[in-house]
Amino acid sequence: MSIKDWPQGERPREKLLSRGPASLSDAELLAIFLRTGAKGMDAVTLARRLLSQFGSLRQLLQADPRQFCEGPGLGLAKYVQLQASMELMRRFLDEKLVREHALTSPELTRQYLQARLRDAPREVFALLLLDNQHRVIKFHQFCAGNPVLLGRGGIARRRQPPLLPLLRFKLVAIFTEITLKCDA
Repeated sequence: MSIKDWPQGERPREKLLSRGPASLSDAELLAIFLRTGAKGMDAVTLARRLLSQFGSLRQLLQADPRQFCEGPGLGLAKYVQLQASMELMRRFLDEKLVREHALTSPELTRQYLQARLRDAPREVFALLLLDNQHRVIKFHQFCAGNPVLLGRGGIARRRQPPLLPLLRFKLVAIFTEITLKCDA
């Protein structure tokens, strides 16, 4: 049965408009982004199948394109759509954190960095610049290293890349950009 044949109050879009986004399940929210189902399957059923297949919304959104596109009715267009929506949310949260909150404690700084780096599949070398009121000026990722491999006792084992030449170049570029913005 097509979603169009569902009662008006049970359709995901209409439900969101009448009851708010919090009233929708993960599958219903995902179905809105997927827009269409697959052969013999409406968008909500497809979304439920994807959530079940990947185990969670986070795992689904972190899947690589090959994994995501394996199922019927799933192509690069849907993958790109979901990745774009996730990036919009990251930018929204980042903008909100930057404008509204000062990082006045190690705990707030940890929360900020966790939000920025939570989905990074690799170790990240980054610079967090704060103004004199501890508000974020800029977060800049220099590079991402090798995938984190845990050895005995959960200790990360990896060969460190030489960062000094890269660091010198990037720092000059960042501070030049900040100086130009401050002078404007």
